[in-house]
Amino acid sequence: EVLAGPYAFLAADKQTLKAATLTIQSKDDLTNAKLMFWDGKAYSELKATVVEGKISAPVTSLGTFLVVK
Repeated sequence: EVLAGPYAFLAADKQTLKAATLTIQSKDDLTNAKLMFWDGKAYSELKATVVEGKISAPVTSLGTFLVVK
């Protein structure tokens, strides 16, 4: 079940990030939610934390993200 997204964060030139954190806020209950990253071929789960209706994870690349149950 998709709770939020997909959201695409893209740039024309540089695709990598340094010390970046992605945070998505939701009205839905994020208990046991997962933050996923699409690399163009497959989804991978990011190591995310949930605090006060927000799910956050460190990210190293631009791309497409979504929150799932």
